[in-house]
Amino acid sequence: MKQTLKLTTKLIIALLAAVVLFATGSLAWYYSGHELDMREVEGSVDFVAAYFNGGDGTKEHPYEIDNKDQFYNLAWLQYLGAFNQPDENGDIIQTYFVITDTNNDGCIDMAGETLPPIGTRNNPFLGNLDGNGQVIKNLVIDNAISAGNITGFPDLVENNDSFQNEGVQIVGLFGVIGQLPDDSYSYDSSVNEVSNFYVENLSVKTQLDTALIGVVAGYVNGTVSNVGVVDSAINIAASGVTAVDATNLTANLSDYSLVGYCTDAYKDTVDIVTVDVKDPSVTVWSDSGNGAGNAWGGSIDMLSLYNRLNVFRTAAGTSQTSYVSSETVVVDEIAETRKVMDQIPSSTLIRQYDSNSPAGSFSFSYNAYSNGSFSNEQYIYLMGKVLGEESPTPTKTVTTITKKNEFLDGFLISDGNENYLNLNAEKTGYVSGTSDVSATVWAQDNGGHIFTIDNETGYYYYLNAEGVSSSSTDANAVSSATVWTYTGGKYSCTVNGVTQYLFYDGAQWTLISENGYVITDGNGNYLTYTGTNTIANTTDANSALVFSFRTDDGINPSGTASTVINGTRYYLRANSGTLELSETDASSWSNSGNGLNLNGYYLHFDGANWTLARQRYTISNGSNYLNINANRTGVTNGTGDATATLWEFSSYDGTGTISTVITGTRYYLNRNNNNNLTVSQTNSTNWTHIAANGTIATNNRYFIYRYNNGWSTRWSTYQLTITEVTIENLSRLEQRSVSVTPTNIEKTPAQLQVVTRTVSVEQADYPVDTWFPLSVQAESSADYNVNDESLYPALANTGYVISGSNYRNSNYQRSGDIRVSKYTLSNISSSYANRALSDIYTIDGIGRHTISDSNNTYKKYADSKAKLLNILQSDNSYVYGLHFMDAAISKDDTITVDKVTINGDTYENYELPRHSIDFNLKKAGYINFFAGNYFPGNTSFFSLHQIFRSGNTITEIKEISKVYANENSNGAEAYIYQYSDGNYSSNDPRGDLLFDQA
Repeated sequence: MKQTLKLTTKLIIALLAAVVLFATGSLAWYYSGHELDMREVEGSVDFVAAYFNGGDGTKEHPYEIDNKDQFYNLAWLQYLGAFNQPDENGDIIQTYFVITDTNNDGCIDMAGETLPPIGTRNNPFLGNLDGNGQVIKNLVIDNAISAGNITGFPDLVENNDSFQNEGVQIVGLFGVIGQLPDDSYSYDSSVNEVSNFYVENLSVKTQLDTALIGVVAGYVNGTVSNVGVVDSAINIAASGVTAVDATNLTANLSDYSLVGYCTDAYKDTVDIVTVDVKDPSVTVWSDSGNGAGNAWGGSIDMLSLYNRLNVFRTAAGTSQTSYVSSETVVVDEIAETRKVMDQIPSSTLIRQYDSNSPAGSFSFSYNAYSNGSFSNEQYIYLMGKVLGEESPTPTKTVTTITKKNEFLDGFLISDGNENYLNLNAEKTGYVSGTSDVSATVWAQDNGGHIFTIDNETGYYYYLNAEGVSSSSTDANAVSSATVWTYTGGKYSCTVNGVTQYLFYDGAQWTLISENGYVITDGNGNYLTYTGTNTIANTTDANSALVFSFRTDDGINPSGTASTVINGTRYYLRANSGTLELSETDASSWSNSGNGLNLNGYYLHFDGANWTLARQRYTISNGSNYLNINANRTGVTNGTGDATATLWEFSSYDGTGTISTVITGTRYYLNRNNNNNLTVSQTNSTNWTHIAANGTIATNNRYFIYRYNNGWSTRWSTYQLTITEVTIENLSRLEQRSVSVTPTNIEKTPAQLQVVTRTVSVEQADYPVDTWFPLSVQAESSADYNVNDESLYPALANTGYVISGSNYRNSNYQRSGDIRVSKYTLSNISSSYANRALSDIYTIDGIGRHTISDSNNTYKKYADSKAKLLNILQSDNSYVYGLHFMDAAISKDDTITVDKVTINGDTYENYELPRHSIDFNLKKAGYINFFAGNYFPGNTSFFSLHQIFRSGNTITEIKEISKVYANENSNGAEAYIYQYSDGNYSSNDPRGDLLFDQA
């Protein structure tokens, strides 16, 4: 069983080998003994100038090959051993070459030239050539070095018969790359490389009876990487050619391939990738139906398959299949009712059609795809049900809310004056209410958590010091909820080690600390208020306001700060930078031990008023300081820190404004279009300050700098000194007793109904599985009709296509495990043009290589190729393919079909594996297919499995990794399979390896 591969793009082969290129033969070459005079040619002509476009052959300055003459020179100089000369230590002087393109035509056209291979047994190529992405085209390589075969001998060869008529057994564009096993050259093998070029219309000829032939190279013991081969061929003039024995390693040789022989050290490094990569990958199956009776088994082509699926897609209509992805069930044990509500449909983007007949059933998504200028490329993703714990979707989430005939002993919380503590409508905090009828019923569990149960959702909501938390489970499940203690008619909790009491302040429910604090600067000034509830200063400590803080650890209280005045609670807040008391809005204060601050603004007494000030800095360079000028319109230079302007940064180590405050007015530092620094009460410049290097610059990189006796901006970096100035009279907190007492809590008994909430996940009612026969009764797609038997399985049908939905795409969403596509034909123009195939490759034990039609021995090859061409030519705009996505085959992931027809027999309740093509050969035969791909390095088109059944039920599925001939002519099986687990299908002796899935 062999694979025949047709590549849809240029091939790039990354082997390990080395290549060189040629120059021309218009010069007279001199040869002295066995050494070529590389220094002088025709007097004082420099060797480099004479034979190449430039360079000296070193890694830093490789010889430049820019035209066909210079490529000719390369080939013949290598043939004569010019680049195999030793140095004084006996090491080969390895030469570097590069193909250049001064004409900007991207190629060296060698039309009319026939050259010897570059590198021979006597003079292997040991250098390094970088093709620079250029194309070498229209060249003929011949291994018969004689007149009539080689064109344009150099003078040295023309005048010396010893260089002619010898023949070269190892032939390719490069004959021998690296040394042969019996050679003993001293050289650096890591340098020995040929890379980065294409050959087009290259013809490699052999005139000898014994030869080792490759298009790119005959023998490789070095590095060959990124070499593309297009429209090239091997021409064998001699009859009965046999492979030359490369030191008794003939088992590794191939007579006709891209590389004739590759040493063991480099075999595992072969990496074949494609260029001009397109997505998606398209695999075209084709086999000919022209076999003898059922021995051939029929065929399935992708154009017919695509047309057949489109018939069912049209029959399915345009509506998408939906399923219920979630629903809520409410059970009322008292009313004895059950309601299903809140059903959420999930659109699967899937259409489905169940023929309820042998024609099959279908679930698919259909995508039109635009690829550049092509907008009619289309994919049909074949879907199916999803099974298994690792693939539980699509599922339905069922939430069951049960209102139990069961009640807890609960209570209402109030201050005794009909002010009730209620859960707010958003269920995120608490509010006050005045009706006991609508008041929230609370309960307290054994752990001290206070909670209520929402009658509609079954959620438990917990009364916390920091708002409300919720849970879908019972009350004792939430250990993180606040623990409350009810003692002496008061509810209290501990927050950061400080006791906080549940408190109604006359307007809302909150917490009050057992501690109170006055705000002072430590110099006899205290924060108080006037009769209009505005902030003021007092020197009488007894007149200072006493605040409670929301978060109080007894050391650095923080959070909201509140005080009670005449029974009303007020909060200390900043409104547009001004301090005030508010009944509703509160600021959250930070306290790191050096005073209260609000978003970087510190509360302090400035000598007259309590105000907020940002941290201030001086900006200087040496003893020179950036100061605001007297009329407050610009800047001036100062020489002392005592009188320096104190600047504020809205973002100290970042981007923002720079300003200063003088007698209550803020002035911003700006830059005008003349690079001058200005000052105004409005900001027009955002500055970026980088603390690490002390620079201040505008966003377009103008830096503040000092020059002469002034300050300005410039384009280059300038380092400044930014010095923090301590804010005087920062606020401090002195502890006092609170001025109000905690609220006496009244607990009114009430009943709290128990409501439970459970969530389960069930298998959703998902679209039908996809399965359909490989071949149908209709002879052409024009006869397809979902309403008759035209799409029923044909008598010679060998199996079925079965898909599923295990594959996940790049967005980790479900997609079809099998994709059938319609793709623009022009994207495979490098392999199919002018209604003909340019190259056909195969994969076997030696890797990927070409085989000429005249030497191809694959069964049904000619018929299969003719069928493929017929398909491609029938629609000269598109190519059609079937692509297996990434989904594993398993005996635990199957479907059971009521009735199938296989090889003329009918089976009922027949089990088929998802994500596969399940086929049965009538008798021993071959699998023929043509395939193409657009994915780099992808040579894996499918996995092959053997299915074991007991009756119609699958008992085991084994993946086949290799297929061998059976040496036992009387054996029960014609072939022996090696499975992926290492076991074999038979103990009979194994013969030739016929198929290697790896």
